[in-house]
Amino acid sequence: MGDNTLSFEVGSVWCGNAANRYVFSPSNYLERHVEVENAHDVPEQTFCLQLSLQKQNHSFGILGCQYVPDTSRHLLIRVGVTEDASEYEVKNTGLNDRYANAVMYEALLSTQMNSGLGAGTLTFDRAATHTLYSNPRIFRILTRSLMLFISTPFECMDQLEAQQIIHTAITTVNKHPR
Repeated sequence: MGDNTLSFEVGSVWCGNAANRYVFSPSNYLERHVEVENAHDVPEQTFCLQLSLQKQNHSFGILGCQYVPDTSRHLLIRVGVTEDASEYEVKNTGLNDRYANAVMYEALLSTQMNSGLGAGTLTFDRAATHTLYSNPRIFRILTRSLMLFISTPFECMDQLEAQQIIHTAITTVNKHPR
């Protein structure tokens, strides 16, 4: 997979080796198995997405994942969890319990709404948070967006399509508040 970066109005998305930023060593993982009906032609992919939304309340987050397809009938969703970092650090690498639970919730909701992913393993182990501007909602939007990016050919994507994916994710998360 090549290295690709795409910047747009509210953030950036990195694909391939370029997405190997903000990788953290989890202290544990949240894991869920989801039965999938069909195999999909989604190749192995790695993404990292940064969003900074400023419409209502300023929200910031970075989340990344790796999808590895396999021949089973299940999608294993793994979300890395780190111990809470110091509350005085402005930017932290990793996901605390609160944000990891938001990622898992949205990943499960996305698979129920036909995310386009087939059998395999989806691991969320790239993340950065901000003490003031991160919140569970931004991590739900990041998760929904990443699942849409994974099922869309990145090589053909432009800024407008990336912005449409983000808009779709925001709209979907707003329709399904937790």
